[in-house]
This record gives sequence, structure tokens and C-alpha cells, in this order.
Amino acid sequence: MFEEKTYENILKEMLSSLNGVDTREGSIVYDLLAPMAMEIAQLYMDLRVILRESFADTASMDYLTLIAGERGLFPKSASNCIALGEFDIKVERGSRFNIEGFNFYVTDFIEEKDGHFFFYLECEESGDVGEIVGELTPIEIINSLNFCKLIKVISQGKNEESEDEFRKRYFDSINLRGFGGNVADYKSYFKENVDGIYGVRVLRANEWAGAGNVKVILQGEDFLVPSDEVIQRAREIIGGENGDKIVPIGHRVFIEPCKKEEIKISADFQLFEGFTFEGLKDQIVEKIGIYFDQLNKGWEESEINILSAKIIVSCMEIEGVRNIENVKINSESGNKIIDRESVIYLKEVLENERS
Repeated sequence: MFEEKTYENILKEMLSSLNGVDTREGSIVYDLLAPMAMEIAQLYMDLRVILRESFADTASMDYLTLIAGERGLFPKSASNCIALGEFDIKVERGSRFNIEGFNFYVTDFIEEKDGHFFFYLECEESGDVGEIVGELTPIEIINSLNFCKLIKVISQGKNEESEDEFRKRYFDSINLRGFGGNVADYKSYFKENVDGIYGVRVLRANEWAGAGNVKVILQGEDFLVPSDEVIQRAREIIGGENGDKIVPIGHRVFIEPCKKEEIKISADFQLFEGFTFEGLKDQIVEKIGIYFDQLNKGWEESEINILSAKIIVSCMEIEGVRNIENVKINSESGNKIIDRESVIYLKEVLENERS
């Protein structure tokens, strides 16, 4: 809006309004007006910043937080990974252990079973630690401890919500109007209140089991199947099947995880001389995996349709691949539409059998 209000243009405009005086560079008038033009140009620059920070579409994180705060939305803070640990003695709360470069400490006792003790462990650092499982190394000496193992990651930690993620969530809160148990209401509620939910699909009564019945299908971290613990938290937060806490009167809500459908891809891979399928297989799996990730990210809004052409395009980016023909998805030619309750996992990639 103020792009033309540069120092040079402002000074030129000021000098041009004067008649009959010396306005050359170095003159008294020039030397008086030049600092003023500089200050005015700076004011216009500040105005541009103010305008940019006044709108959610262009505001930086600090000002976006202020704008979104008026709607009761705030950036999600970082969280730490929670895991399940198994020990052969009852260790003290706060005992610290290390595994693969991550430090964990004992939080709460769960149960004793067959002479072993199970505890919740929390990572000392926030963010995703991956699916780590294995022996724990005590950071301090613990007498009589002979066995300690991290057996399962219950919920991954998260990094602090990024500016782009927060901006999208702000606009979603405006564009998706939740009211009294409509689809948008269920989607926003589970995403806001249950950690580990990345996608929500709601089946209305007429799509599923008749009047009053609503099925909510949840998608977990990395847009894949959520853990049992995430589903349990989702069920608890609404007050069970009857939804005593938040479900509108007359609704019965059934919460289920999305299903896992394994996909096998086979094709005729024509390679340049000097390349082999086995040598390129890891790259092929990676490229198809990226395509599958994109499809899973769109699961919430539309059914997954695996396109043979997209698989070909993805793999043709690999050096050494000359052409790909006769793509088969789960041994069938053509595209494949996935059940709307399922996300896809790439099971394997093979070469078609040669006759």
C-alpha cells in the first residue's frame, strides 16, 4: 500500500513543492528536508508492518497468537513422550534412564505382574523420539536392579505447534462452524482435546446405524492408525458410549480407530544398464511411501484413491529407472479405492513375475 513512499520519492516530492530556492544536494533546504524525509519513510515502513501484523493471514507468530486468542485459540505447547517401562524391582519415582540418546524418568507405578513391575516413563526432552524399544541404561546406580526395559511408546511427544499449523487451525475454527454435534463440532472437539489425533471422520446416522447413532473414526500420529491409549482417552473424554460429558442429547457416539489396509505394489520395472531392481528397491519404496503419506493426510476429507499413474510418476524420478509398466495394486491392475474407514500401509514392492 505504501510501496511508493520511499525516502527518495518523499524527498523529491518535498523539494518539488518549493519554488525560487536552491534545492540542490548540499544546500541548506536539502540538508533540512533530507532527515525529515528519512523519518517519514521510516514511519511508512512501520505502517506496513502494522498492517501486516493486523491480519491473521500475514501476522507473525506473536501477533497471530494475539489475534487467535480472541477466539480462545492458543498455540499448542511442546509435549514429552510417554512410554511404558518394565523392571524386576520396584524403582523409585524420578529414577532416570537412558535409551538411544534420550533420557527418561519414572513417573507413576502401574502394576506388578509375574514378579515384574510396570511404570510410566516420561522423556526429559519434548518432541518425537520415534518407536524406540529396548533395554534401558540406569543413569544413577540402582541397587538390585538387573532388568529394565522400555517395552512400548504410549504417546509420542510433540514439538511446539508451528506458525503454519497454528494459522491453519485458526482459519479452520472460522471456516468450520461447530454446532450442537454437527460434523465440524466433533472434528474440532477431538482435535483440540485429545493429543495424538490428526484426523477425524464422522459417519452420520444415515450413513451408518440409523437415527441417533454417530460413528467417529480417529486417525493418529503420522496420519496412521492411533494407539489403543489414544482411543481410550477419546472415549473417556466424552464420557463413554452415552457421551455424558459432551455429546448432545439423543446421540450415541461410537469411537473407533481407522483401519489399516496393507498394500502390495508390483510392476514391470525397466531399468537402464548398470542398475538392478534390488539396488534401487529402497529408493522405490521411499518414493511410493511419500505418495502414500500424501494420500493418508487427505483421508479426513476424502476417500483414498491410489492411482497407478501417480506411482509411475513417483518412481520415474529415480535415477536408473527408464520406464514402468503394468502396475498392480494388491495383484489387480488399475487404480484402487480404499474403504473410507481405512488408511494405507505399504507392505512391499515387487517386480511382476516374468513369463
